[in-house]
Amino acid sequence: AYWSQDVPGVLPTPVRLPPPRSLCFVKLELQRWFIKTTDKRLVCAVHKQSDHSSDHIGFWSSTTTPKVSSARDTVTFHLDHFVVHGDVRVSVFDAEIRESARRKRK
Repeated sequence: AYWSQDVPGVLPTPVRLPPPRSLCFVKLELQRWFIKTTDKRLVCAVHKQSDHSSDHIGFWSSTTTPKVSSARDTVTFHLDHFVVHGDVRVSVFDAEIRESARRKRK
C-alpha cells in the first residue's frame, strides 16, 4: 500500500511498529562539544522510560574532569554497558550541581 496526496480520500495503511530493541551504552564521546574550554567536573545521565513513570535516570556515569585544552577536544563518559529499551535521552550535568541537589534532598 502507498499514500498519495493526489488521491482524495486515500489514507495510508497502518504499519505495525517493529518490536522494541535493546541498546547497550558503552561510552559517550563528545567531540567538538565545548564552545570554550572548561575545567568543571561533569557527569552523564542516561534517562529511560519505564512502565511506571514517563522518564527517570537509570544510570549515572562516574565523574569526568575534561582535559580540554581547546574547544575541539573529545570528552568521554564511560557508561558501563548500561542496557536500555525504547526511548532514551542522555544529558550532561555539572557534577557539583548534581551533588548540591542531592544534599538538598537529604
